[in-house]
Amino acid sequence: MKTDYKMGLGYLLDLATGHYRSKTLFVATKLKVFTILAGGPKTFKEMSSILNIESRPAAMLLNACVSIGLLEKNGDTYRNSRTSSIYLVEGGPRFLGPAFFKFDDHSYLLFDKLQDAILEDKHQLPTENPDDPELLASCMQIGNKTEYGLFLSSLDPIADWPASMIARTFDFSRFKKVVDVGGGTGIYSQAIVKKHPNIQAVVFDLPYVCEIGHKAIEKKGLSDRIQYHSGNFLHDEFPEGMDLAFLSNLLHGFGPEKSTSILKRVYDSLPQNGGIIISDLILDEDGCGPEMGTMLSFYFLLITQEGRNYTYSEYKAMLEDAGFIDIEISRSSADTKYISARKP
Repeated sequence: MKTDYKMGLGYLLDLATGHYRSKTLFVATKLKVFTILAGGPKTFKEMSSILNIESRPAAMLLNACVSIGLLEKNGDTYRNSRTSSIYLVEGGPRFLGPAFFKFDDHSYLLFDKLQDAILEDKHQLPTENPDDPELLASCMQIGNKTEYGLFLSSLDPIADWPASMIARTFDFSRFKKVVDVGGGTGIYSQAIVKKHPNIQAVVFDLPYVCEIGHKAIEKKGLSDRIQYHSGNFLHDEFPEGMDLAFLSNLLHGFGPEKSTSILKRVYDSLPQNGGIIISDLILDEDGCGPEMGTMLSFYFLLITQEGRNYTYSEYKAMLEDAGFIDIEISRSSADTKYISARKP
């Protein structure tokens, strides 16, 4: 049974007004508040002038950012908090702006349809993307390839910590070639090959994603360690010679039957004693946590036909159905866990 610390009128009001905070974050980021303050602390009047907005809304925005911990205030002077300096400054290596802009521009509209999705048990997206038919009909991919590339890259700082933890904690010593299934910009592959010089990686993804990812890998000087293989993992042949498959934030886009089918395709592509790693927001066994995992299941309800987050027991059953053995679970971040298994 869950604890009852989340109780009372104040807590309910926090839930009801949660979008006030997220919209403050999104607007301040879009207006480059944090990027401006990266050049040094500034007074209210200086910020009002630079932002070219009137004093009343300027004061509201800056003070709201202070109240939710994005800015610090000393007298009339504002400066970035440590978190804002790391993640909200445009041009920084961990800038999350493009991801937040996608959340702001698209997620809000989607979640307006949550009741319909729940009542209908049906995703709320068009079957095709009118702006770019080659893109899959999912929330993250609506727009165009340039926007998707920015969004995809902006997720790397979020994935960097669990990726580095997996690279440090999993025993990669017996593996030589990793296939990163649906790996996007290859952030997990990057963490693995940097930590383990004996390993080569191949990212297996759709053609336009490969174009985006290959450029990102070239910029980081890892083209000799990470290759891209274009195709659709649902029906195209897997790269040959791989002895470890990596699936990060992938199976939550599919129902149990389709997920098991994907795992069987992975199983068939691996040699004897080949391995598999699944990294995701794995739910507690009662399905009620972690909180982000339960909320993201709504997201998958809105954007997929059958997707949701799964518990370890559900993943274990799917892996066993596919033929894998020696199934274990480990933690890679506060909310993210990973499951490893072996082909006998």
